Amino acid sequence: MGYLTHWGHAISIVYFGCSLKCCLDSGAVEQPDDPSSGPKKWVKLTWAMYSTIAPLEIGITLLYWSAISSEPPSYIAVMEHGGIMAMILLDGLFVGMVPVRAKHIV
Repeated sequence: MGYLTHWGHAISIVYFGCSLKCCLDSGAVEQPDDPSSGPKKWVKLTWAMYSTIAPLEIGITLLYWSAISSEPPSYIAVMEHGGIMAMILLDGLFVGMVPVRAKHIV
């Protein structure tokens, strides 16, 4: 369980890179002329990464604060386990507006 935080950081970096690519590429978020073609590949990859990293970061945060942490929280611990989770959720839900379907929650 010691490397779970590191895996979460690595996947978070990939997600933020995909999200940045979608933000910088103005054509990535435009609606296609043909509705059957769907969103572009970067957008789909960002959505898939968000569907993976959001629950993972929530789980890492809950595991750390409930099972591992016994000392008073330091700034680094709070940012590693709460700050990254908050940034992922804010970016996905409010900035990138990633669609979250009921099937993902249930």
